[in-house]
Amino acid sequence: MTAAASRPDVGRTYRRGDNHGFSGTVGAANGTHQVCVYAIDSAGGTNARIGCATVNVTNRLPIGSLDAVTSSEGRILASGWALDPDTSSPITVHVYVDGKAVRALTADTSRPDVGRLFGKGDSHGFSGTADALAGNP
Repeated sequence: MTAAASRPDVGRTYRRGDNHGFSGTVGAANGTHQVCVYAIDSAGGTNARIGCATVNVTNRLPIGSLDAVTSSEGRILASGWALDPDTSSPITVHVYVDGKAVRALTADTSRPDVGRLFGKGDSHGFSGTADALAGNP
């Protein structure tokens, strides 16, 4: 990052002009991270550590709604919508019956209501059938 943003307080204190502020964003995986920032010596000497901080990164989790689950003739139909706030692309949802994964579906059918609400496009609906497993009597 280039320290070129206006910081009149820095200019008043050090009398080297106002444009020495910086701000920027970098990607990071979920978890706790130690972040340190260094001022790079313009003459090629030693770079000074400005400071360090510990941050906990939590990416936004996917969201959705299971709108309906019905059964007929040994089959189960599940429908709803799902999206990941980090993308506007369709995502995959998994259907479990009695704790066992039975079907993967792509949430890519038109749901204009979801698109209007979240601003991530309309293609986030899903619907699919799976074989019903033998249940408890």
